[in-house]
Amino acid sequence: MAHTSEGYSLLDSGNLMKLERYGDKVLARPSTVCIWKKRLSEDKWRSADARYIPGKDEASGGWQFKGEGFETWDTNYLGCELELRLQTNGQLGLFPEHGSYLPELVPALEAAEKTSSKPPRVLNLFAYTGLASVFLAKRGWDVTHVDLAKKALSWAQINFKKNQIPEQQIRLICDDAVKFLEREGRRGSKYEAVILDPPSFSRITKQNFWKIEEQICSLVRNAYAVSVAERPLVIVTCHDPGMRGEMLANVLLDLAPGAHLRIGKRELSLPEEGSGRLLSSGSLATLSVK
Repeated sequence: MAHTSEGYSLLDSGNLMKLERYGDKVLARPSTVCIWKKRLSEDKWRSADARYIPGKDEASGGWQFKGEGFETWDTNYLGCELELRLQTNGQLGLFPEHGSYLPELVPALEAAEKTSSKPPRVLNLFAYTGLASVFLAKRGWDVTHVDLAKKALSWAQINFKKNQIPEQQIRLICDDAVKFLEREGRRGSKYEAVILDPPSFSRITKQNFWKIEEQICSLVRNAYAVSVAERPLVIVTCHDPGMRGEMLANVLLDLAPGAHLRIGKRELSLPEEGSGRLLSSGSLATLSVK
């Protein structure tokens, strides 16, 4: 399902580039999947506030500006106030395709809320700058936010404060998500929802790294183990073009869920304004109650 929100628009794409609006800034960035032609004129593309040029170092690449340079700005996405930043790798701190599934979690968590006197507990792994955590915490649910990168956690903390999230609603954990999940399983911890957005490749230490195809099966199995048995909800997303929704769904099917459970899968796509084109930005698979 495609999603649009006031804080984001895909204006155009093509010729291995994408033109996007984040809040009041328009950005042009590379995208290897945009093999088709651009629709808008080159004047429209040149009017972008910033353009990212890939390079081996800052001297040969980086952000170029139409007018006065900038680094940070705010946008409202899915009702969440978020700080965005121009990073040296071309990223901004927001992957808007996640907006296609977050609203769909609300009914399941509202149902879980009715069965307990406590707010639903959500485990957000590889949680990055906190879009999902903020979105769910704003609805009163308790979120455990786990990421190994201290920079991402500091950034997420800024976003929590912008949205006036009470400190007791967010448990911020700087840890390897895989190891943290294993420990939570041994402790017998349970969550009404587990969200996984693992990277394709992660270097934990200089000698220790992992690839998603080697870790995804055990990761999903451990996520299912810490889910509430009566109403499990596991959401797995992936931006690796080689890891399709069917593959993620098959991994969930390996858990041998009962007849009362449902496996879903689809692409995470962004709709382009006025063209009917969709920009594939990753894959999603879910395990939930029927």
